[in-house]
Amino acid sequence: MTIRTDPSGLPHRRVAWWVVSAWGSLGLLVAGGLMAAAGVR
Repeated sequence: MTIRTDPSGLPHRRVAWWVVSAWGSLGLLVAGGLMAAAGVR
């Protein structure tokens, strides 16, 4: 993925927020999976 920054810098911020939201959702999924695994054990 190539990130091109415009003078306004809006696209870069949008990509940054998308990455943050993606990592946040993945973190919640992983945490939920670990909690479920711990509950099963």
